[in-house]
Amino acid sequence: MAARKKPRKKPAGYSVPKASEMALKEPMLAEPVYIRKNMDIDAVLLASARKALGAATDTEAVNRALAEVSRSDEILSLVDALRDAGGLDDVFGHLDA
Repeated sequence: MAARKKPRKKPAGYSVPKASEMALKEPMLAEPVYIRKNMDIDAVLLASARKALGAATDTEAVNRALAEVSRSDEILSLVDALRDAGGLDDVFGHLDA
């Protein structure tokens, strides 16, 4: 008879949030909520991102890359809002809607 595996203990304070709770949190302002994912990731891109970001681990590289994409999107949204409010002069012709 095969021995039963003991369930892994979760760290103190660990809980998996419901999707609706996660949607209500601002990604850059709230305390991080961690979820576990199993993904196929391009090893060369991951190594390149890890080096470019100075990350010590693959997880840190992915988290930093996601934060950077989120931050870039937020900045572009703010630039669009500023442009729409008439607060930017498009001297290079790159801000066409």
